[in-house]
Amino acid sequence: MNIFFLNIFAKLISFLSRALGKGSGTSLPGLAIETKYPKMLAYLVKNFEEIILISGTNGKTTTRSLLVHIYESNGVSVCTNSGGANLIRGIASSLLANLNIFLKPDAVVGIFEVEEASLPILTKYIKANKLILTNVFRDQLDAYGEIEKTVDYFSQSLTNLGVKKHTANNELVKKSKKFNSTSALPRELRGFRLLINSEDPRLLELATGFDIEPIGFSLATLEKPKYEGDEQDVNLKYNLIAENIITKNLTTSFEVRVNNKIHKVISKLPGQYNVYNILAAFILGYDNFGDRVVESIEDFEPVFGRGEKISVGDSEIILFLVKNPAGLNEVLKLLEENYQDKVLNLAININDNIADGKDVSWLWDVDFEEFKHNQKLEKIYTSGSRGLDILLRLEYAGFEVKLENYKSSLSQLLDSMLTENTKFIVLSTYTATMELRNLISKKTKIRAITSKGN
Repeated sequence: MNIFFLNIFAKLISFLSRALGKGSGTSLPGLAIETKYPKMLAYLVKNFEEIILISGTNGKTTTRSLLVHIYESNGVSVCTNSGGANLIRGIASSLLANLNIFLKPDAVVGIFEVEEASLPILTKYIKANKLILTNVFRDQLDAYGEIEKTVDYFSQSLTNLGVKKHTANNELVKKSKKFNSTSALPRELRGFRLLINSEDPRLLELATGFDIEPIGFSLATLEKPKYEGDEQDVNLKYNLIAENIITKNLTTSFEVRVNNKIHKVISKLPGQYNVYNILAAFILGYDNFGDRVVESIEDFEPVFGRGEKISVGDSEIILFLVKNPAGLNEVLKLLEENYQDKVLNLAININDNIADGKDVSWLWDVDFEEFKHNQKLEKIYTSGSRGLDILLRLEYAGFEVKLENYKSSLSQLLDSMLTENTKFIVLSTYTATMELRNLISKKTKIRAITSKGN
């Protein structure tokens, strides 16, 4: 297919889908490229100066959105896959939308979040300068299989990007120094760089198999992990460590030492788990913009469903997207850190659509028992297609719930919450979050998920 006509087709479809309210238009135009013309991806990025790919079980959207904000707030135009369209078709659509009528890219810096199974496909055609791997946790088993499968996706991707496998004869000597921080962040990261969460044992193990010195990011407060009883030997080029972490009132602050200077970082992103995402964005932002990255991080507003606060009349709804046990456990810890001395109102909405994952057995891996022990709750509601499943899970965890705590529709749930005229913390899977935001948008003006930063 001629790239000119494909570009016109993409812009037309995107316009019509938005105008008719049939979707964001972020994925459909790229479907032809994904299924018929994948080699066109290489053409679409051939004039790019920098390409950053972000993958991992949790934190992709937040890290991408924050990094895009850092670049754009410092005057750099970015091509990115807004709206969470992190499959090949979504990224292809973003690249098509970035072309002008002369088939030249408007932005020559690309920052894309990539779904784990799509990463080894995408890296066949798009040769990134930087790859950020956030973590490896159990996710949707029906979509990704076991954790080892996700690690294999990452390994294939590194090979596609030209990183050589480590052998005994290679000159690069691996040493165990993964949690040491140096004072001088390496500058000019223009060559290929791998950034990893250096507290994720599986990512450390992955790095040992390649001739590469990753850049790590970690938290000083946590006990250092071990994998199957053994330390993994990996030589980090640098490890950025967050110290003196404080989470309060759904904001986060911490300190990092760079080039013998301590920077205090303040963010509206709530929770200790978000510090990893901030650190990854900080490293690349600092390399390009120096100390200005701190101000950019402070200005950043949470993206949709990541601690997003919405006021509706006298009520306040705070949305958290949850999709796997690791992520939900982190949100529960966040609530304990910020509201332990207060009584909370909580709603949990679980759908089992394809985008959510059909297998909801992960609900039984969430430590609701610990949460009940630490946090006081007033109102509890559940909803979604698997709302009764989560109600049962809460009952087994010891919560005092009855059938009336279940709301058969998200519309009914929203009406119940607004009747209370108070604050509700709402935890929802992806499609439940989308539906609830759509319902809320009919009652008050909120930012569309296709806006920059979402």
